Order: sequence, then C-alpha cells, then structure tokens
Amino acid sequence: MQLPAVVPGDYELNVVARRESGNESLSFTLPVAGAQVSLLIDAQGGKLSGLRQIDGKNIDSNETKHEGAVFADGQAKSITVTVRKNHVRAVCDGQPLVGWTGDVNRLKPTEHAPYNDRIYVGSFNSRYRLTKIELTPLSSEAETASPALLA
Repeated sequence: MQLPAVVPGDYELNVVARRESGNESLSFTLPVAGAQVSLLIDAQGGKLSGLRQIDGKNIDSNETKHEGAVFADGQAKSITVTVRKNHVRAVCDGQPLVGWTGDVNRLKPTEHAPYNDRIYVGSFNSRYRLTKIELTPLSSEAETASPALLA
C-alpha cells in the first residue's frame, strides 16, 4: 500500500500497529535521500527485524539484524522510524530496534516501488491493523509543516 503523501528529505514516521494473525513481517519501504530501503519487522517467521538489502545482504547477514519477535497477536506496538539523509533508526515501544548510518548507495529496495519519494507499507503471510500513521517532516525547509495524519 502506498501512503498518500510525498515524503520530505528528513522525516519521522509514527505508526501504531497490531498483528491480528500470522507470524511474518510488517514492512515499510522507505525513501532515504533519493534511495529506498525496506524495513522488515518480524521477518523469517517472526525471528528477525532489520533493513533488507544493504550491500546486497539480507537482514540475516547485515549490520541491522535484530533477533527476537516484536509482535504478539493482538498487542498494539508503537513504532517510530526516523530517516535522515544517511541514517535510518526504528524504535518500538521506546526500545531500539534498528539503527543504520552510511552511504545511501549501499541501500537497495526489495520490491520495485514506482515512486522513490513515497512510503509503502506491506505484510507477508500475516494480517496487521494500523490504527495510526503519522508523517512528520524534520528537514529545515519543512520546519513549519504540521504532521500529516494518514490513518
């Protein structure tokens, strides 16, 4: 699902999500300084979270790998993703989940997304309910902008 907002340079994405069934991933394809990368939460049977395809390496073999399940069916989780020109950080319920800093040329999206200035949300073999999706610009040129409440 493509979110209906053009993403500014630096931004924060706040999501409240609950897994209703399954044990696989919730994914966010994120614009990062003209590149894209996918953040997977509870991939590979709910065992791993991280950024997919850094230097061609999947989450099980790159530096963003986070082991352990995040979601339990029916429990809402608050996820905050902060994206800056060379940095991606994800926090779940106030606890660090994924952190990456580096050259954006190392990032590769896993699925073709037609617009590299949009956020895409998806899931694999699971059903999630998102009750809040809020996008807040962090770029200096967008300092006066209000958050976009998307769900």
